[in-house]
Amino acid sequence: MESDKQMKILYLDDDPDQLEFAVEMLAEHARVTTARNPKEALEQLREETFDLLVTDIIMPGSCGIDFAKKVQVDYPELPMVAVSGAGLQCRQQLSQELQAVFMDFLEKPNTWTELRQRWL
Repeated sequence: MESDKQMKILYLDDDPDQLEFAVEMLAEHARVTTARNPKEALEQLREETFDLLVTDIIMPGSCGIDFAKKVQVDYPELPMVAVSGAGLQCRQQLSQELQAVFMDFLEKPNTWTELRQRWL
């Protein structure tokens, strides 16, 4: 981002290591707020305005796509990026749904470099 204001990213992932790594890797370029589950993420969205939502697709007990569809209703202007470690097969199976909700899809573990190049 070319201004003094850092981009504000909400990063949702059930893996605490991924969240910690996201903060470390993106801190120079953005202010990252983390959430471990969709409920926490929705609370953060109600409290604060974000420039980008990054969400894992596959989480225990929840689906990142279903979560993103709910977010899209209340925050239609919020760009969303999906991340997943499930690989290309998952992406191909979900491609129509992903394209309907997300502006981008990134595969773990290369998420950080690609996210910085494409969004920051």
